[in-house]
Amino acid sequence: MSDISFSAILPELILCIFGILVMVLGPFLGRNSRSFGGTLALLGFATSIVGALLVPESAGKLFFNGMVTTDAFSIFFRVLFAAIGVVMTLGSLNYLHRLKLPTFEYFALLLFASAGMNFMVLSTDLLLTFIGLEILSIATYVLAGIRRDDAASNESAIKYFFMGSFSSAILLYGVALIYGSAHSTSYQAILKHAAAVNGQQQIPLLFLIGFGLIIVGFCFKVAVVPFQVWAPDVYEGAPTPITGFLSVASKMAGFAALIRILFQVLPHDLPQWVQLLVVSSILTMWIGNLSALTQTNIKRMLAYSSIAHAGYILIGIVAANQTGITAILYYAVAYALMNLGAFTIITILSGRDDRRVTLEDYKGIGFQYPQLSFPLTICLISLAGIPTTAGFIGKFFLFSAAVEEKMYLLAVLAVLAALVSVYYYLRVVVYMFMFEPDGKREVRIHPAAGVVVLVCCLLIFWFGLFPTWLLEVSRQAVILFLHP
Repeated sequence: MSDISFSAILPELILCIFGILVMVLGPFLGRNSRSFGGTLALLGFATSIVGALLVPESAGKLFFNGMVTTDAFSIFFRVLFAAIGVVMTLGSLNYLHRLKLPTFEYFALLLFASAGMNFMVLSTDLLLTFIGLEILSIATYVLAGIRRDDAASNESAIKYFFMGSFSSAILLYGVALIYGSAHSTSYQAILKHAAAVNGQQQIPLLFLIGFGLIIVGFCFKVAVVPFQVWAPDVYEGAPTPITGFLSVASKMAGFAALIRILFQVLPHDLPQWVQLLVVSSILTMWIGNLSALTQTNIKRMLAYSSIAHAGYILIGIVAANQTGITAILYYAVAYALMNLGAFTIITILSGRDDRRVTLEDYKGIGFQYPQLSFPLTICLISLAGIPTTAGFIGKFFLFSAAVEEKMYLLAVLAVLAALVSVYYYLRVVVYMFMFEPDGKREVRIHPAAGVVVLVCCLLIFWFGLFPTWLLEVSRQAVILFLHP
């Protein structure tokens, strides 16, 4: 093939090479150098960011027989996923040491999961999208159960595996139906087929069912109603850093791949998927927020919060305009900062056995550990969408996208759902600052985790007060994506 270009997949090659290095060198070093795996992973993710920035942007140009693109949309998410990898590595170092978990396996799986996410966002072929999704899924199945001596972690991994396998089967069956109708899995070929058929007659039922199954498969992965039931149990039982990873990285990869399919494969005048996703968005926001109101486990509360935020992101998709997709990219960065910052603090406070994760455990820590309670408050108020934070700006533009398309009911329901969420986010703050502590806790803040928390909080306020640069970067990433 004349269009082979390894520079087009340079970040993915870097991630895979470093993942293999971590796996190969791990057995030789054993437990004598726990930090070596983290150092290699950091180097891999940092090099991947450089590689993504060096990849020449070529909107409309395809590589590897039309399966890969290097447009600004894919470069944006590749940089974001590598940055999430850096945050995960720094935030997990002390956790792995504290619980005596297999360091090298953990970091190798993180690297491979990031490579899978990258393939999902740069893919222009349904088969490559599915392969990237499975690379990500298999790595996260293992990460969810990496605490092999913990029953909750094992249960989480098993539930995630069965539900993930079920959704993958649905998605793959949808791919098969699309191939049967369009005789290709290439995005360009499918779009041409759909446009040609739509110009002469109604789109075949086989084609619509296939795309319906693909959308259902991705809805499972990103945990939107009615396919969200697995998320709370999996998030609660998984190791705390992995819960943060699942709620941010894998969710954003699923949304990025879904956006590319909906906007680059389906004809723009096909309204069926919009109507279904509007209903799903409303139900996801409200069911997620209302379910979070009664939770006393913070990880489970943030799991329902993650479901609600998936509903907010769906608003940008159903609005189907430049403001909406730009807001999704901005919100991806803001949500990563808010959630990863919060989960890093929860990891620090969870104790040696990773069990102090209930509201009762947070009583009175506000002034015992202000270096943790105040940053956690910042992350929570940003998740709630309080002004001056990045979360507020993200929600504002997502809701504005719905207003631009005259979806006033959707925008009003979204605002009301966001107001409901303020209660359970601020309830954690009330427990931290307005209850007497049950006793002194032993909390050790690893310097790397401290850096993660500090940077996340500073960027939450920076992008909340000065959002122009990130909004412009997001806009440039989607302008050619929507108007090639």
